[in-house]
Amino acid sequence: MIRLPSSRYNQQKKQFENLNPLPTKQMRSVKNSVKVLNEVTLRRSPHRLPRKSLPFIAPDFQSFKNEAPDGSFIWFGHSSFMIKLDSKVILFDPAYFSLSPVQGIMNRFSPFPLDLATFPEIDYLILSHNHYDHLDLKALKFLVGKSKKILMPLKVQQYLQAFKEILPEVQELDWGQEYSDHAFRFICAPAQHFSGRGLLDSNASLWCSWIVQSQSQKVYFSGDTGYSDHFKMIGDLYGPFDITFLENGQYNELWKAVHMLPEEAVQAHLDLKGKYFVPIHWGAYCLSVHSWFEPAERALQASLKSNVSILFPTQGQLVTDRSSLLKEIPWWKNCLDY
Repeated sequence: MIRLPSSRYNQQKKQFENLNPLPTKQMRSVKNSVKVLNEVTLRRSPHRLPRKSLPFIAPDFQSFKNEAPDGSFIWFGHSSFMIKLDSKVILFDPAYFSLSPVQGIMNRFSPFPLDLATFPEIDYLILSHNHYDHLDLKALKFLVGKSKKILMPLKVQQYLQAFKEILPEVQELDWGQEYSDHAFRFICAPAQHFSGRGLLDSNASLWCSWIVQSQSQKVYFSGDTGYSDHFKMIGDLYGPFDITFLENGQYNELWKAVHMLPEEAVQAHLDLKGKYFVPIHWGAYCLSVHSWFEPAERALQASLKSNVSILFPTQGQLVTDRSSLLKEIPWWKNCLDY
């Protein structure tokens, strides 16, 4: 039986590795590092940060939980979103505050406008890796108390020790492993990235993407990743997908090994045999040199060329009808002067 490969753990280095370690090794070469330094100091877009607060719609969580149809979702900006499947609430990579342990550095474009106390009870909280823009301890300290189960890749639980007393059931999975609960299947799948929150834990925990199968829907979440053949592998084994949430921001040609370009995100969606494509990893933080709206512009153009159904929900918007959203003018087109 063909199955997804497990992760590669280098016992000598005590580090996890990608299926193909070469692209990230080349990215970290001295030659490329010099180019990166030049890029981030001399080639920054003047529109990296919006001058005004971007639109945010306060969602009606009661309606989401009790009335919204199956498959409804809410994107909170960057890579965090909540989706309803078989009446269960699933939350991915909640990151709503500063991305740095140093206060005041790498904040959101605007303060997160929601009180986390208003979030509904979470049936499954899903984490992709330990980077600050995906594993936000300030948010998690509150949200784990609202969660019934937390799923994450190997060795990530160690970063939640500060509130271990209130942790619910935790499942750490390797690539190719799955967690089944009633009619749900959560499959931990490969991604091409890296991990670490400081100088001493480089690649000490695993990174991943996620496949979620319910009775009625099949969802793919990329986590952070460069483009590679793992998308076609996943599409062949588990596709087609009803909806894909794929990273599409904070990229650059110099580090596309770990953050794919918009055109690559569209190709990944095609590899996965997806129906609807939601670009994520943009709209909330500035972690690259491109303008805040470039990821959306480039993804839209690439999607039009490939006849891909791309969705641009406003942050906080409760999406109950994907086909209707497809017909709307993307919200960011009205904010290009921000």
